[in-house]
Amino acid sequence: MRDQRGVSLVELLVVLIVIGIALRFVVPTVGHFRLTMVQSRAKAMVLEDIRAARQRAITRHVPVFVAFGNGVTTTNLTDYKVHADTNGDRLVTTGEMVNTKTLPRDSKLAMVALTPTDTLIFDVSGTLRTGTSGGKVVITTGTLTDTLAVSVAGIVYEP
Repeated sequence: MRDQRGVSLVELLVVLIVIGIALRFVVPTVGHFRLTMVQSRAKAMVLEDIRAARQRAITRHVPVFVAFGNGVTTTNLTDYKVHADTNGDRLVTTGEMVNTKTLPRDSKLAMVALTPTDTLIFDVSGTLRTGTSGGKVVITTGTLTDTLAVSVAGIVYEP
């Protein structure tokens, strides 16, 4: 007999079947891990932006608005705005800082329940302006859900 080199077709098929079975269990886990990471990033982004808005109001001595909707729609939002109102007129004017923040892909603000309807207004002391009582923001990615609450004192936290 001659020396055999290489692998037979049967051996190759067995290896491919074993790899296929392993991938069947690994792929869904990787997909769920990705969604978990996106959800974590979206929650951290909203949390940090609210905290930064509060801090900006204190350090710059100007009211800062975080608007999550358009006054009517408060569900399934994918972006929000942070506005430092340097002249105190509650309107965006030339020269004022306005940042539009967009959530990571596949994430959304499923529900915004704030008073007023969709806005946090931090006054120069870092507390919420009179007439603003905070509330909650629900962030979803796929089937994952997180809730952030904002107290009257302007503190954002996970309930």
